[in-house]
Amino acid sequence: MKPWRRLERRTLVDDAWVKFHADRVELPDGHVIDPFWILEEHDWVHIVAFDELGRVPLVRQYRYACDVVSLEFPGGLLDPGEDPIAAAQRELLEETGCEVAECRLVGFVYPNPARQKNRQYCVIATGLRRVTGQSLDRSEAAIQVEFMRLSDIPARIASGEFCQGLHIASLQIALQNLPPGVG
Repeated sequence: MKPWRRLERRTLVDDAWVKFHADRVELPDGHVIDPFWILEEHDWVHIVAFDELGRVPLVRQYRYACDVVSLEFPGGLLDPGEDPIAAAQRELLEETGCEVAECRLVGFVYPNPARQKNRQYCVIATGLRRVTGQSLDRSEAAIQVEFMRLSDIPARIASGEFCQGLHIASLQIALQNLPPGVG
């Protein structure tokens, strides 16, 4: 397939969190779309970290945009130039107070490649242990940590409690890449 060609870009928002562009693009057949909206955000990471009992920590937090309380894997934004594994370890420590012995990057998805440029990475870790208390960002003022087995999450999806699509994608990636002896 031939790629589209950008003819012009107008940046409408450019701040620390997001860039929002109105592009004028030409399709391979010559048709022009103006505007074609593009959203640039930082890459994200989720960590699926197993303790000695085969459980993973999940975080329960309020999500303002949808006005829901959601059960999710620990995770967050990558800092510019940050490695996904380092970001996963940082987010895990901040949100749960836990560290892990071993980590590996097992995959990624594009949240919405039609309009967004970022990736959502999935990291699996073993040797989970609590080492400190939470160290939350101001927007994470009330995160509750819960431990459960991956096999218990589908029931939480069915109930609407584990409802964030990218976390469901990370669950699927994790299930395809379970460490030996875990699951």
